[in-house]
Amino acid sequence: MKIRVFENYNKEYPEDKIVCLNTYSENDITQFIVFIKNVIKNPNLEHNLSKENFIDSDINLFFQLDEKDVGIEKKQGNYICKLTLTAYENIIELLYKDDLSKGYQWLYDTLSQYELLLSNKCKW
Repeated sequence: MKIRVFENYNKEYPEDKIVCLNTYSENDITQFIVFIKNVIKNPNLEHNLSKENFIDSDINLFFQLDEKDVGIEKKQGNYICKLTLTAYENIIELLYKDDLSKGYQWLYDTLSQYELLLSNKCKW
């Protein structure tokens, strides 16, 4: 699985940005589900997705459990996804969907500048 960031891709809406999880296998999805479950079980630990063995990326994408669905923020060159327990549970449910290799799936709905997209070919 890779992490790719799209900024300034839409001239009409320059404020819209996307963090895309892409180029993944079924095994990567399974490991991502385990990763999200660890975020839920261990909310006080630092959870950097890019440090996981199944990730091929130098983009630091941290996941944190929060009281509000903040979404992804960019701070000091790092991307930090702050979501509630319910939002993370919804992501897990979406990841269990059949055949994620086709099409795309937005993983949350917040007012954040950055959207989180799961798309094997980075298309939506």
